[in-house]
Amino acid sequence: MSADGPLSEGSALVQLRPAGSRGDPLAPLPYEAFTIPHRFPFQLGLYMAVNAISDAYAIIDGPDCLYRKAEWIHGKHDLCSTLLDAAGQHRIVSTLVNAEAVIKSDGSEVARRIRRLAQLPDVGAAAVCSMPHVTIIGTQYDSVIAELQGAVPFPLFEVPDRSLQRDWIDGYTDTLEAIAGAIDISGRAPGRERVAVIGYGMDRTEEDHRGNVRELQRMLEGLGLTLTSVWLSGDRFSRLADACDAGTLIALPRGRRAAEQLSRRTGARVIEAPLPFGLGATRRFLLTVGAAFDRVERARQLIDRELARLIPRLEWVIPHYLVGRRVAFVGDPELFAGLHELAVEVGLQLELLVGSARRREGLAVPDEVQAVLFAPPEATLRRVFADVAGPDGIDLLICDSKARATLTHERGAHLNFGFPCFQRHALYDSPYLGFHGWMWLLSALVEALARSDEQA
Repeated sequence: MSADGPLSEGSALVQLRPAGSRGDPLAPLPYEAFTIPHRFPFQLGLYMAVNAISDAYAIIDGPDCLYRKAEWIHGKHDLCSTLLDAAGQHRIVSTLVNAEAVIKSDGSEVARRIRRLAQLPDVGAAAVCSMPHVTIIGTQYDSVIAELQGAVPFPLFEVPDRSLQRDWIDGYTDTLEAIAGAIDISGRAPGRERVAVIGYGMDRTEEDHRGNVRELQRMLEGLGLTLTSVWLSGDRFSRLADACDAGTLIALPRGRRAAEQLSRRTGARVIEAPLPFGLGATRRFLLTVGAAFDRVERARQLIDRELARLIPRLEWVIPHYLVGRRVAFVGDPELFAGLHELAVEVGLQLELLVGSARRREGLAVPDEVQAVLFAPPEATLRRVFADVAGPDGIDLLICDSKARATLTHERGAHLNFGFPCFQRHALYDSPYLGFHGWMWLLSALVEALARSDEQA
């Protein structure tokens, strides 16, 4: 068993598609299942969500190894993170329970940590969760929260631990759903032309993700709408309640349960929209929102203006740098469709897609890609990558830092992208969503390929 927990149902799903003369689909070898899966634990998703709310805290009933996971984000993936503090006022708070004490756990240590937080200034909210070996004791955290809620000046909410069954994306979505149930909706009056975006997966607070939030706002304002809140966007917890002023909740894939929960409380309608990653998804996002407000023609005009401004810049870039290049991607499976569409648009050959999470229901997998894997064992990932690369190699590997350490990729270009991203940081506006994000991504791909060509 790995440090990330046992393999859950569907976590090691491997799909390998035949392509022309490559023969039958490959299957994982028996011993490969015993290697560490390429996926990230549930708590990391919770940490990402807390990191994306500037004054939120998470109290985790567990040992001090919880801080090691926080170090994946603070100061490594996110140079702007405030999860950890040099003076010890960490926003990830461990009860420091050990193996001996866990059998006596009754929630008192969690209550003690909550009372300590109440002595700090500017605490916006606190989530309560636990590690699996503490969860099995059956501590009633809801009772602890109910007893203390009136005694502390900030909201408390529980994020039930599912780390033995689920992964980092579930940790993030479960946190959003818990917030939707805990947020104060009093005194709010939803307005018809005010919207909130629920389910944006901010995994760090650098200028790539902040740029994505600005791009979402720019596009929605282009439709004549007022954006009240983005869950999550790096704002304070109190700003999340501004979503209750929205008459329409735009639910991205990662926020659909949270949007439904909030809708039941506020009466706002929910429209499901795709993550605007890539031109196709951005167009669908705008047309979906435009249709909900009878502004389809306005959405089309916005799309046409953006394309007329951007497409001429690619006249020489596409044939000189992109057409025919072989590409592999390892990262968030929600980006699969957008990457495939981008590859079709500019002539790339997308050979391999690897998700760093289990496969979700309803997730589209492009049939044209010969190899698709979800949370594969590392040994399987290495073998399949080498097989797909073949003697000619992969021209460009787009992947997270963990995959970069796992794979041997000596001859082609590399773009560090997604979580975790230790080698590339965003200190200036560099979104990857929407129209601006599509151009940023193409620019990053071209830069990586051009640098690799010079070194060849």
